[in-house]
Amino acid sequence: MPYIRPLNLFPLIRKRFQENLNNATPSDVYFGRDKSDISERKKIKRNTINHRCLQHFRKVFAIKRQTNQSLH
Repeated sequence: MPYIRPLNLFPLIRKRFQENLNNATPSDVYFGRDKSDISERKKIKRNTINHRCLQHFRKVFAIKRQTNQSLH
């Protein structure tokens, strides 16, 4: 009798990011692509945080400018 995998989970495991592998797929780790992927994600995260800070400061200064103009 052949072995049947329960719920066919193994293809999902190969495609999903694994937390214990620094959020890389097992195939990425096996073929050595994990380090470049992780560094790319860090760069994107840093750019996103910088962009959000810039948006926040623009909003804050716009509100301050409106309140200063209404006082005069």
